[in-house]
Amino acid sequence: MPGFVHARVVLGASPTARLGLRGVWCWPTGLGFDVVSAVRSSELLVPLFKHGRDKHGPTLEVAVGDVVVSTARWREPADMSLFPGGGRGGLDYFEQLVNLWPLPPPEPLRITVDWVDAEIERTTTTLDGRLFTEAAASATPLWEP
Repeated sequence: MPGFVHARVVLGASPTARLGLRGVWCWPTGLGFDVVSAVRSSELLVPLFKHGRDKHGPTLEVAVGDVVVSTARWREPADMSLFPGGGRGGLDYFEQLVNLWPLPPPEPLRITVDWVDAEIERTTTTLDGRLFTEAAASATPLWEP
C-alpha cells in the first residue's frame, strides 16, 4: 500500500477553471499525482493527456533539478517519465492520476501548469520533495519479495 501526502493545492486558476492537486500517492518506485480539473462550463473540460483538434487540455510539467517532464510530451524518453493513470469525473469536474517514474530524490519538486483554452496562465508551485520520499519509505508491501 502506498504512502500518501495530502496536498489540497490550487495549481492554477482563472475565472472559468481551476487545476488542483488533491494529494500524492507515494510508492518506492514513483509518485501518483491526484490532479483535479474543475470548470464552470463543460465545454472546456478536457482530461490531461488529451488534446483534440479544436480543444487543448491542461498541461502539467514536473521538474526536479534540471529534469523536466510534461503531459504534452509524455511519450518522449527521458530520465523521468510522466504517464496517465485512471480518471473519473462529470460535466464540470475531472480527476486524473498522473504517474511519475522513478521516485525523485528528496529535492524541491516544481509543478507547472497552464491551460490556454481555460485562460489559466503558466503557474509554478514548488513542493518539498522530502515529504514524498518519506511517504514512499512508509509504503507497505503487499507481498514478500
